Amino acid sequence: MSEIKYLAEFRTRESACMMRVNGFSLVDNFGTSSGTMTTGLNVTAFLENGKNSIELLMGAMDPNDEKTLHADSSCILVITQDTKDTSIQVTSIQLTVDKDRKIDASTSPNYRGGTSETAIDEQQLPSDDELKMHRAARNVILDHIPAWQWVSAKPVTDGYIPEIKAAYTNIWNAMSSRNVDALKKLSEISNKEMGLAEGISSDTIFESYDLPQNILDKTLSPIPLIWDNYVLKSYCGGRVFRFIKGINQNSPLRLRNEEKRIVYSYNPYFSIIDGKVVIVR
Repeated sequence: MSEIKYLAEFRTRESACMMRVNGFSLVDNFGTSSGTMTTGLNVTAFLENGKNSIELLMGAMDPNDEKTLHADSSCILVITQDTKDTSIQVTSIQLTVDKDRKIDASTSPNYRGGTSETAIDEQQLPSDDELKMHRAARNVILDHIPAWQWVSAKPVTDGYIPEIKAAYTNIWNAMSSRNVDALKKLSEISNKEMGLAEGISSDTIFESYDLPQNILDKTLSPIPLIWDNYVLKSYCGGRVFRFIKGINQNSPLRLRNEEKRIVYSYNPYFSIIDGKVVIVR
């Protein structure tokens, strides 16, 4: 178990919000009708020693209706470094609505930067415009993080696509044959490291994804593995990657019920470790 954890508090009010850590989309409130929620999560397993990217995105509750963005709409992210006895804030980003009804991050602590964090960057990316969300980001220097295997992974190139597709096919076959033990083995690195970050067993991590119970449900089956329109999305300088499709970043590994409705999605992240494509998160 890691003695130090990095915890994120995510608070939203009457808005659509999402947070990303090193490019990983870790939490959003898109499933809430009110646009208001408070939650927390452990982000340690997605961090590395040194520089880390923290992003917060906010938009109107209905992206096609600006009237669903209100004067008091907000989105707040706070990250703390926690031990058994202490909790120290290491960075925060706050998005609010200004007098011109524009979203900005000017109320964020240390907006212009601090000792271990850069100034807030509000440059908008094409993908953010597609989501109709305003992005605020900063880099923060962190330490005392375990040496996760993805950190030293070889950056992916298009030359690995056949091997990546083969890795997906192995998972798909295990899902199709309802082989829970095979799926646990394929995700062994992720289960172990996530368990270390959370202070719980690797078995508990594996079960927490609801993958075993969904796989064993005989009314569900994986959708056909067809690669049309999927693109390879990489993170952390190419050290982590996965296939996604569309604005919702759908996974090729989805289960549908007898009415052909998608009811579960398994969307693992991969790295190249010792020359092999393996699940790391």
